Amino acid sequence: MNECLTWAALSDKTALGGSLTAEERLFVRSHPSGCAACASEATLWDDLGRVLDEPERLTTKPTGSTQAPSRRGFRQFVAWGTRARRPLVAAIVAASAAAAAAAVSWGGASDSAAPRRLASASGRPRSLAPVPLGAPNGARLALAAGEARVNQRAAVAGERLETGAVLSVAVGEACVLVPPGVTVCIDEGTELSVETLDAGTRRFRLHRGHAVAHLERQPVGSSFGFDTPAGSVVAKGTVFSLRTDESAVSLRVHEGVVLNDSGTRTNSYQAPSVALLSYERGPSVVTDPTMSDARLVELAKYFTDRSNGVLMVTAAAGSSVGLGDFQLGVAPISALVQPGNYRLEVSRPGFAPIVERLAFEPDSRLARAYEATAELHTAVGDEAVKAPRGALSESAATLLDRARELRAAGRYPGASATYQRLLREHPGSAEARVALVSLGELQLSQLGNADGALRSFDGYLRAGGPLRQEASYGRIRALRALGRLSEARTAADAFISAYPQSVQAAALKKDVP
Repeated sequence: MNECLTWAALSDKTALGGSLTAEERLFVRSHPSGCAACASEATLWDDLGRVLDEPERLTTKPTGSTQAPSRRGFRQFVAWGTRARRPLVAAIVAASAAAAAAAVSWGGASDSAAPRRLASASGRPRSLAPVPLGAPNGARLALAAGEARVNQRAAVAGERLETGAVLSVAVGEACVLVPPGVTVCIDEGTELSVETLDAGTRRFRLHRGHAVAHLERQPVGSSFGFDTPAGSVVAKGTVFSLRTDESAVSLRVHEGVVLNDSGTRTNSYQAPSVALLSYERGPSVVTDPTMSDARLVELAKYFTDRSNGVLMVTAAAGSSVGLGDFQLGVAPISALVQPGNYRLEVSRPGFAPIVERLAFEPDSRLARAYEATAELHTAVGDEAVKAPRGALSESAATLLDRARELRAAGRYPGASATYQRLLREHPGSAEARVALVSLGELQLSQLGNADGALRSFDGYLRAGGPLRQEASYGRIRALRALGRLSEARTAADAFISAYPQSVQAAALKKDVP
């Protein structure tokens, strides 16, 4: 059955006093926004409903009409509706012929392809139940980066998650594929469990932490959502995030529409919106999650149902793993990869990166271990490793522009990887010198890597340049973030002496302990 007929049936059911599930209510609200035919019909039936309460509307001459509307066809319809106050659709069905006649008398014949309400010989609407979707497709772990665990054991990409499974992340990130077309990603300090994987109703429970869900358009009668302390949160074809401390729940809708059903009321949230959902203990202050959502949204859009190869990488603690310009996460890592050719890069602060070309066939499995190799060696000063043979060369300006675009789009790991590639491949360029300061700011402000930021700022200061003031101020902030307060104080005194009239100097006089 197509979505238009399903919407018509559920709309009738609502008007006749029937109850709908949270998923059905979401579908009834959201479907007309993407279907012009059903939107037109919804408006028509709403207008007819208002006629029951305001019969004087029938005396209004419609725009573009050359004659007043005929009331003859509506008299019995209006009188019956105002006396009995029966449900809207029951009144409309009883007066459908008269309504059609009135529409013709207004001179407005409609060619809309919107679905018509199906009626039996008695005139009552027939129920149009959604078509069953068949057996559930289950869920697969798409990414396990850092310390991700399933049921208290190390998580591995590709493994199935059954109902009742508990996924948690202490450090790093994890993603789950829930076919068709749903990806859920979580980060540090998060725990969720699989409540149900029924084909029409797939639910996770978010116990604590931060999760992002990306849904492609879902089949009729199917939805995905979370159970939370503030009730269920469900969606069809959208991107949203949830954050909870086991009591308060904050919701951010990036794309589409999300429905929250607390059990006593239902609220709909359309992108872009942020909401603190109701819960028993009352409201509390929730930090704006805009920044931290960016990384999980990027991950959730990266993994799809087409990801079926398995990549497993182990390396020294603190190593980052990237495919092309995309950062998969921190090692140890296992991830599902789509078929294709990739440039694998394993990098660690203070060390030269390892680069390898990989080719993934469907359902292939590749494992790499770099911890015991001599390739991961200490870099000397600011010298950069040359690009591997066969790598495509791009200009310094091109790489710098790409890094800036990625950063502006909130794709911070990708921007960091591109800055680092610029530094490796064009170490003596003016763009590389500028990139050191930009990379340091990115590492410090968005990526939480104060140690890496300090090395970037120090690298720029050793060579010097017009951004020395910015790099010096960034270095002080990095030292403070690392807890090296004595060094930060000394550096701050030197900065205030060198730039006494600067805004940063005024701030340092107040902030540096």
